[in-house]
Amino acid sequence: MLIFEKSILIKSDIDKLFSFHRDPNNLSKISPSFVKVNIKSISELPLEKDSYAFLEIKVLGFNTSWEVKIKECVEPHLVKDIQIRGLFKYWQHDHIFEQQGSYVKMTDRVEYLPPFGFWGYVFTPVIYFVLRSMFKFRHQKTKKLFEKA
Repeated sequence: MLIFEKSILIKSDIDKLFSFHRDPNNLSKISPSFVKVNIKSISELPLEKDSYAFLEIKVLGFNTSWEVKIKECVEPHLVKDIQIRGLFKYWQHDHIFEQQGSYVKMTDRVEYLPPFGFWGYVFTPVIYFVLRSMFKFRHQKTKKLFEKA
């Protein structure tokens, strides 16, 4: 299992930040230009345990369908989604929120297995670079949105 993890401190109310991440419609607000997200359907809003989201994602010109299920939702600290159908052989994404004084430490932790068997592992550095770039952008954009006041 491969693991990617990135954290950032955001001066924000933990409940507002948590709520923002329970709505897949907000993905387009924080995604970099090389990632386009089109939401096909969402079982319910806000997302909760056993909710589903069906997405079409375009990354660097590559299109894929993505179906995720919310495996766990612990307000206001954790949203854990798993890929039911999508590009990766395995994908689990933990959105973790921890209050630290007037800041919230927001962590994205992804456990994954690359697609395409052996060839997926050959491209692990590219996958890691894309994940690092995407989450760096998402974190910076989220920080800007929540600290703009």
